[in-house]
Amino acid sequence: MKKKVAIIDYGIGNTLSIQRALKFLKINSIITNKTRIINNCSHLILPGVGSFSSAMTLLHKTKMDIVLKNFAKSGKPLLGICLGMQLLFDASEEFGRFEGLGLIPGVVKKINLKNVNTPNVGWFKIQVQKKNRLLKKFNNEYMYLSLNIIFTDEGLSPHEPLLLYAIFVFDE
Repeated sequence: MKKKVAIIDYGIGNTLSIQRALKFLKINSIITNKTRIINNCSHLILPGVGSFSSAMTLLHKTKMDIVLKNFAKSGKPLLGICLGMQLLFDASEEFGRFEGLGLIPGVVKKINLKNVNTPNVGWFKIQVQKKNRLLKKFNNEYMYLSLNIIFTDEGLSPHEPLLLYAIFVFDE
């Protein structure tokens, strides 16, 4: 199948910026909320800007939550960017507790660490925790980031929190 990327349009997100970046990379993409088009694409991007609860409300209202879950079950690549990545988790505790899509186990929580200011803004050294061909060239490199949340699950020690900037749910 020829590579074609669907960028989900559910009313929240920087869809045009993502499409322009993909065009620059010579990757064919479409901004859509049509189930048939999404299912016929090889890759899916879920953007997002704003609050978790508002985004989940829009996903439910537009039935995109069901489309996203079905796409994920197909095994095709799904990328969540910014708020879009947060929505992939079980839940968020941003401004209350809200259920997410449940595609990645864990909860999105506000950073509440003594030695970490929020928002956590600046140049951070990236440490790739698992072999990944997309990120390997960035290992031990610096990136500019602005964060105020962390992702947790029962497997993480509260004494050793891990600040995650990207999550990949596939094996190479």
